[in-house]
Amino acid sequence: MPKPTWIALLAVATAGCGGLLSYDAARPAAVQRGRVLVDVRDDRPPKEGGNKHEEVGVHAGAFGIPDMLEVDGPNVVADTMRRLVADAARAAGIGITDGPGATARVVVDVQRLWCAGYGGYHGAVTASVSVLDPSGQQIRVPGVPVSGESGGINCKHIFRDALTKFFRASRAMFSDPNVAVRMIQ
Repeated sequence: MPKPTWIALLAVATAGCGGLLSYDAARPAAVQRGRVLVDVRDDRPPKEGGNKHEEVGVHAGAFGIPDMLEVDGPNVVADTMRRLVADAARAAGIGITDGPGATARVVVDVQRLWCAGYGGYHGAVTASVSVLDPSGQQIRVPGVPVSGESGGINCKHIFRDALTKFFRASRAMFSDPNVAVRMIQ
């Protein structure tokens, strides 16, 4: 086998699940109003990543035997969703902070982030997104269901499409004047 073929096979074999949870974001808006904190809670069902937070699906493994699809660690799902929601807020013109001086707290309760199937796969990302005062004591916008779904033959591509749809839905929520005003007050 020629040397370039071996290098290509080695690259494919070592790729693994790195970057399994990715999305296409938009640029931040030119003007950022307010400064929100983003909190993420991984509240997925026990058999769909709730017990082991690194589990994100089931796919056909060797010889068609079902195999668990996992990301690199138990915080990857929460960290990805935190980054996605922060990017969506910035794209809608809402500033993000990790420290004092916040104008609101966005709480994201991840209810589903899962890809499964046999041959053809379906992936879904669903969360309830709430806006609270900075202390987290007063609800300004009760939980709004936000989701993104996709299907296909590759969970990595399905997650990219579903998470991008989730990003767009989150940005639309934050762009709504009735929600935005409660984030910047």
